[in-house]
Amino acid sequence: MACVLFLAVPARSNADVLVSEFMAINNTTLWDQDGQYSDWIEIYNSGADTVSLDGWFLTDDSAELTK
Repeated sequence: MACVLFLAVPARSNADVLVSEFMAINNTTLWDQDGQYSDWIEIYNSGADTVSLDGWFLTDDSAELTK
């Protein structure tokens, strides 16, 4: 099973951002519009404010957080 780090700078608004779904090691389950089995995440903002994801990173390497 893959381990993923999700790092974020706290938003300065009343936004509630969360990872609602993810697909890791997608070899045979869901294909994308190109017919490939890509890994993906779905980020959901349940707040009323727009949230910038600038400065947020998704990585599998704690030594290289912006990978």
